[in-house]
Amino acid sequence: MGAAIGIDLGTTNTVVAHCANGETRVLLDETGANLLPSVVSHLPDGRVAVGRDARKRRVIDAENTFFSIKRLIGRQWGTPEVERARAGFPFKMKEGPKKQAMVVSRAGEFTLPAISAMVIKRAKEIAEAALGQPVDKAVVTVPANFNDLQRSATRRAAKEAGLDVLRILNEPTAAALAYGLGAQGSERLAIYDFGGGTFDLTLLEVSDDVVEVIATAGDSFLGGDDVDMTIEGQIARAIIAQTRLDPRTSTEVMALIRAASEHLKIQLSDNETARVELKAIGYGEGGVPINFPYELSRTQLERLAKPFVDKTLAVCNDALRSSKLDLRDFNSVILVGGSTRMPYVQERVEAWFGRPPRIDWNPDEVVAVGAAILATMLTGKGSERPAPPPPRAPAIPRLRTPMFDTMPVAVPAPPPPPPSEPIATHRPHTNPPLPAGPAAPMAPSIFPVAPEGDGPLLIDVTPLTLGVEVLGGQVDPIIARNTSVPCTRTRRFATSTENQRELLLRVCQGEDPRAANNTSLGELIVTELPPARRGDLWIEVSFQLDADGILNVSAKDETSGREVKAQMRVGGVS
Repeated sequence: MGAAIGIDLGTTNTVVAHCANGETRVLLDETGANLLPSVVSHLPDGRVAVGRDARKRRVIDAENTFFSIKRLIGRQWGTPEVERARAGFPFKMKEGPKKQAMVVSRAGEFTLPAISAMVIKRAKEIAEAALGQPVDKAVVTVPANFNDLQRSATRRAAKEAGLDVLRILNEPTAAALAYGLGAQGSERLAIYDFGGGTFDLTLLEVSDDVVEVIATAGDSFLGGDDVDMTIEGQIARAIIAQTRLDPRTSTEVMALIRAASEHLKIQLSDNETARVELKAIGYGEGGVPINFPYELSRTQLERLAKPFVDKTLAVCNDALRSSKLDLRDFNSVILVGGSTRMPYVQERVEAWFGRPPRIDWNPDEVVAVGAAILATMLTGKGSERPAPPPPRAPAIPRLRTPMFDTMPVAVPAPPPPPPSEPIATHRPHTNPPLPAGPAAPMAPSIFPVAPEGDGPLLIDVTPLTLGVEVLGGQVDPIIARNTSVPCTRTRRFATSTENQRELLLRVCQGEDPRAANNTSLGELIVTELPPARRGDLWIEVSFQLDADGILNVSAKDETSGREVKAQMRVGGVS
């Protein structure tokens, strides 16, 4: 029997952890790195690069290198989120069977779960090398606000990677497991989870024996990527204004600008100003290469990031309103996710919650740690009494994990004089790759927690309302948002016409009263109904939501007892 691990499949980076012998540790790759970039590149020779090697190719082979796939996994073609992402991605996308979104490279066409499976498979390989034994089971985390389709697609990706998925676990709940295990007494926690592509706020109550989610709210298309793209747009406009060169017409130049944008953002977590120089973004008279230096201050970054942080606080207000509690009812607010490294985010969270947030542990790692703890609980391998958590930090640490193996652009240089003539040529597609220095080895992160016996009881909730479409296009809710899972709810529906022979149930997920404005999960058809007058024949519809947040629907004709069942999976996740 193989080992069980926890995997935090992130938009930007993926982390893998393992829990055994009284401690939980993040597993490092062969270079000593704790973060696996969630990037896949299809090489000209047919090989597939995953992680750091793939990330380096975002600049030199952008059309065959895929990133930020988590933002779109489980989403159907034509949705606003897919259209927004397509506009900013350098790689090609197309509509596949059942309206699923697919990516296209020199190696062919791939579903989004297939790309994510490549990242998960690499995480599995890292774990097997670190543990020296096979790995065949995992708890995989997702944003709390992921819908049924996104959860099903994530489960499929892990299965394609060769893993038995023990549980699809909400990321904030995983963080709470890591923070709350071994806590004395009871406390209420607010988990502010701001990652590369998603945001959630989850409110929980944690005791010695129970981790219970009170309420959750989120936006599965809001994260650090949005800040990066805003910086990218500002740099592109500056290049146009100063050089008369439009970088948006070159995939490679825009990829370089995106890498520089992320680098600037990271540097400004520790510095008041950051500066980069984009080398040879085009050519002037006589074939002279054009370099473009760019400087950004922390104040400017805060102005660019403000709209996105404002959105996170609006989500916080939504979750608090849903919980029917007051901010004073919570003992701590915990920061999770790479975007919480920004000092501006920390300051805004402290002001909104009225207390300094906790960053006891690395916000990039704690979700994977919680997933590993649950994996041990579910496989019954916990054996030692949990050690108490480390003391709380008296001040907010400015944590930073290296995101680049090297600086993605050259060292600063004086700005060149503006050209005298319009520039019409971009740098060719044979640009040299970025420097590829080895990642700096990092000390393994060890968390002194491991579950005892079966561990605490974990009570999670569904983040979105589940219902069916009724006459007039309205939604009849079956399972309300923030209902504890697993759960089963049943509702009776009558036929709407004389001698109706079949009943079509359209299942949707979301908070809008109009079905068309929610996520369609699928359809269930009850056929061969016996003849009856309108309203005399009743159909019993049951929604069963499992611990992974995946929905099973059944419909039974009460007259004949005939029953139809289906798991709601569409759009390439079946």
